[in-house]
Amino acid sequence: MKKIAPATKAAARGVSQQPTGTGQTGKIHPVVIYPFKQPGHYSDLEELYQLIARLDADKHTYARPITVVDRKTHYAMEGNKAFFDFRKNTIARHSDILDAWCVDTCQMWCSGLGTAFEQGGPDDVYWLIPGDFNYGTAVGKEVLSRLHDLPEICEELQQDICIGEIATDHSNSKQLIDTYGTFALLYNWFPSEAREIRQYTERPRSEFFAVRHSFLQEVLRQRWYAYEQTMVMLLQAVFSNRR
Repeated sequence: MKKIAPATKAAARGVSQQPTGTGQTGKIHPVVIYPFKQPGHYSDLEELYQLIARLDADKHTYARPITVVDRKTHYAMEGNKAFFDFRKNTIARHSDILDAWCVDTCQMWCSGLGTAFEQGGPDDVYWLIPGDFNYGTAVGKEVLSRLHDLPEICEELQQDICIGEIATDHSNSKQLIDTYGTFALLYNWFPSEAREIRQYTERPRSEFFAVRHSFLQEVLRQRWYAYEQTMVMLLQAVFSNRR
């Protein structure tokens, strides 16, 4: 886990060297977290699942994608034909659906990554993809075109975790939360670790990340923390001298 220069819209934090040229030995496991609240339109999800369809077609590189759907979302849409058509004809066509009763999004992460981990092997990489993003916009499409950088950095450069960043202006609410909330608390509780984390990323709460098998195994054995799991994983990476 080292620093890489940020890109224009979606910055992947990994190492700042070129790939070594070593061939792929494991597979990448895409894990999609379906939005808890069904969007009013499907344009963003349709754009996302075009990517998932391409991943599913590349059997050599990718394991079968997993989509985690909270059962509360399922029942909230009961009787909605558009939702069930999309579920059957798009989601289930290009991924395995994991229906789960979850307290929060963090539990959806744990369920999806844990299921993928049990299907994976020691050379594999696990790639979390949030479903509630504006993928149908120009910025969203650019983000989609670069998301594959996250697991590829883990694979090619032997990184344990890679965090994705979406560029925003300094007045953006998430930017303000990270700067004056998350990092302020981190500097208070773990000053040296916070300084190290900030060398890697300005988004310690990012929902875009990829993680290698051995580190995910370590993380899954620990307690998970609602809304702050990415930050906790970064702390664990620093504590255990992960890359």
